[in-house]
Order: sequence, then structure tokens, then C-alpha cells
Amino acid sequence: MALYPAGPVASGRLYHVKACRGRVPTALADFRGETDFTLSTETGTTVVRGVGAVHRDSVRFSEKDVALGGKDVRVWHITQEADGGFTAATGPSVLLGWPFGRRPVLPG
Repeated sequence: MALYPAGPVASGRLYHVKACRGRVPTALADFRGETDFTLSTETGTTVVRGVGAVHRDSVRFSEKDVALGGKDVRVWHITQEADGGFTAATGPSVLLGWPFGRRPVLPG
């Protein structure tokens, strides 16, 4: 899998996941292992590539960057929402203990 950095995203903000592995995800297991997912952003969409691991009721997803030797760029936490869709957040939410404590809120 070729790895490239995702476009700019805001830390601590929830983003809707549009696709995982090129299709609409149906379970957290879809994000497991080496894969990519597509987010809806303010400017359109961005693709995040890396490795995911299911942990309880969320996925810890390590975004990778080939320009940095395949090193971790940032960590995403992905959860399934009540409506069946998925959201992903990165940044300060990780430091606050989300998804196990406080969690960011969708804007607007």
C-alpha cells in the first residue's frame, strides 16, 4: 500500500467517514489492519492511510506518512454513531481520553 499524508484537518473535531477501503463501512472491523478511509471536510474530502486496531467500541487508527519513512503522523479514533455512520477525530481529544472519557462534538 502506498502511503501519503492526508490533507489538513482540525484537531479535536469530529469528521464524518464517507468510505473505508473504497466502500461505505458497516462495522468497526472494516477499519482493522492496513487500510484507508475518506473523510468529509470543510473543503471536500481527504483520504487517511495507515493501520487500524479495534479497541472496545472504537478503532485506534495510526495515520502513516511515507515521506517520514512510514512513521506515524497522527492518531485517529473512529466510532460508530447511533445512526450507523462513522466519525473520526484526532488531536486533543486523544489527550482528553476520548473515546473513554469526554468526546468532541460535531460542529453546528
